Amino acid sequence: MNTLNTIVLTEGSQPPKKPPTEELSQIWKSLIKFGTKLKLERKCYLFRAGEHNKHVYISLSGYLMLTKNKTLLDIVEPGQSLGAALLNSGNSIQTYPVSAMSIDQSEVLQLSAEVAFDLMNSNPLVNEYFIRQFKDRMSYLQICRSIESLPVTNRVAFFLLQKKSLLKNTTITRKMIAQAVNTTQETVIRTLANFEKQKIIEYAGRKIILIDSSHLEKLCL
Repeated sequence: MNTLNTIVLTEGSQPPKKPPTEELSQIWKSLIKFGTKLKLERKCYLFRAGEHNKHVYISLSGYLMLTKNKTLLDIVEPGQSLGAALLNSGNSIQTYPVSAMSIDQSEVLQLSAEVAFDLMNSNPLVNEYFIRQFKDRMSYLQICRSIESLPVTNRVAFFLLQKKSLLKNTTITRKMIAQAVNTTQETVIRTLANFEKQKIIEYAGRKIILIDSSHLEKLCL
């Protein structure tokens, strides 16, 4: 079966009672009261650029890629949201500017755009969460754009520092890093090999372990 574009409802569709991150603990009951849990198979589109923004999502498990014109913009981790930035009004019709696709088997909490809009207006903590998510993602993307002209070594260093929580997951491939920093997979492999020789990183199987973050930080200045 081709899993691309396949979204599978989990049994009962009931969201977990425990939030994926501590950040969501104070608002989780409000969110799951109206939310549905969706399970995505590997390489499954949650939504595509240009589709109407009918839902807002929060990642529960697994990882999703945000892409536009085949460019990898960001990798969404558990506890992070997708789609809420487009909610200007409860009845507004807007489209997703990017596509979201699961990297591995993933689960998300789905809220209708109308419900998410109402929650943002009635619950200050919900509003703060979605605003913080938007600001963090915009800040990351703006920095990515600002370092586009820097050498690949610097761009890879930035990715490793910003996404260090992802490095323990073997589904984050060298190809994905290359897409994120706008270079080739071969260049990323060479860059990581140089970092290993300099004892900046080491490997545990396919996992990357940072052992000299201060050196990477200097490359990002």
